[in-house]
Amino acid sequence: MVELKNYMETLVDELMVNVLRDYDCPYKEEERFKMDIKAIALNNLPTMYYVSHRGEAYNKVKMLEPQFKLSIIQEIVKAVEIVRKNPRGH
Repeated sequence: MVELKNYMETLVDELMVNVLRDYDCPYKEEERFKMDIKAIALNNLPTMYYVSHRGEAYNKVKMLEPQFKLSIIQEIVKAVEIVRKNPRGH
């Protein structure tokens, strides 16, 4: 089956785990908190849609670029700070 996926969403999910590990926040394990962070970060990052496994492999190669990974982490950190300062229902 062919699927349309945003590889950036996968990258944010993977990197957000490491970013949240460094934060002392009572609700960092709550799903709503994580989804708010993810939404904010993804709205500030470029989309990377792919349809095939080949596209996924190409994008994983791009992930090896240190500056690319750092840019994603920076957006996640910004999003964490926004959500921490403005928690909704946490």
